[in-house]
This record gives sequence, structure tokens and C-alpha cells, in this order.
Amino acid sequence: AEVEQLQERLSLVEHQKGDLEQECQSLNATIEQLEERIGSMDAEWEESENRRAELEEEKRAFEDEMRQANDDLQQQLQSAKDQVRYKHEHAERIAQTMKERETRIAELEMEQQFSVDETARLQSNLEQLNVENAEYSSRVVEQEREIENLQERLSNINREHAR
Repeated sequence: AEVEQLQERLSLVEHQKGDLEQECQSLNATIEQLEERIGSMDAEWEESENRRAELEEEKRAFEDEMRQANDDLQQQLQSAKDQVRYKHEHAERIAQTMKERETRIAELEMEQQFSVDETARLQSNLEQLNVENAEYSSRVVEQEREIENLQERLSNINREHAR
């Protein structure tokens, strides 16, 4: 009886051992599946990390490109503003120069008109002097004739008186 009990127990233990071995194999298979999944997840995670790193690098490159483009646009804008300011200042200088020249032209026109008026006045004075000179010349000629006449008369009187 004791042997039977031991055999039953042995049979039960062997059966339990078989169950445990089967459970152990099942657990080992599950562990292998989990390890494969973990390996696959690790590969996916690493791929995701690599992709994230690539995207971060692309983002940095894009941000650098945008920053450079913005800097270029700012420089172009400043250059355009400088050109507009320069052209505006240049236009103001031209306008000022034109105003000064117009003022100078007006002054020269006034001087020219004054010169024309002065020339006309002097021409008129010259003509008046010529007229007066002609009158004086005419009077001188007349007076010389009168002097000659008077000298002739005086000569005649002296001759008659001397006789």
C-alpha cells in the first residue's frame, strides 16, 4: 500500500511535472514572443528615434533657411529703404538746385531788364547830347559867322574911319 501511495504520488508528481514542463515551455514560447516583440519594438523605437532626429535636423535646417531668408529679406528691405531715402534726398537736392537756379534766372532777368532799361536811358541821353551838340555846333557856326560879320564891319568901320 505504501508503494501504491508512493506510485500514485509519483504519478501525480510526474503528471504535475509534465504540466509544469508544458507550462514552462508555454512560458518560454511566450517569453520568446515577447522578446521578439520587444526586439521589434526596439527596432521601431530606434527607427522612430532616427526619424525624429531626421525631422529635428530638417526642422533646424528649415528654421536656419527661414532665418537666412528673413535676414536676406530684411537686408533687401533696408537696401530698398536706403535707395528710396537716397533718391528722395537726391530729388530734394535737385528741387533745391532748380529753385536756386530759378531764383538766379529771375535775378539775371531783372539785371538784364535793368541793363536794357539803362542802355535805353543812356541811348536816349546820348541822342539828347547829340541833339544838344548839334545845336551847340550850329550856334558856334552861327556865332563864328556873326563874329566874322562883326570883324568885317569893324574892319569896314576902321577903314572908313581911317580915311
